[in-house]
Amino acid sequence: MSRRSQIQRCLLVTVLAAGPAACTRPYSFEKLAFGMSRVEAQAALGQPLTYVSGAAGSETYVVEQSARVPGMFPSGERLYLQFRGERLTSWKGNWDMQKRLF
Repeated sequence: MSRRSQIQRCLLVTVLAAGPAACTRPYSFEKLAFGMSRVEAQAALGQPLTYVSGAAGSETYVVEQSARVPGMFPSGERLYLQFRGERLTSWKGNWDMQKRLF
């Protein structure tokens, strides 16, 4: 087997093994839509929304959960949702690595 074939085979195995894990989404982004109410967004995500900041009529909420990172990598993910006039106007995802205890 040539060196090029070995590299291609290794790349294929890596993509097939890690591909589904890398493509999974921790949140149901595809279920979110601009103009949703807070109750609709909470139902779509299946998680409670936690108030972060903002005056009445311009609130920011967050949804937190563990990241689905394969292996022994403790990480958390947050989805920030901006509501204006009680309607969803934007959202942003964020993740971070948590410190190990040992």
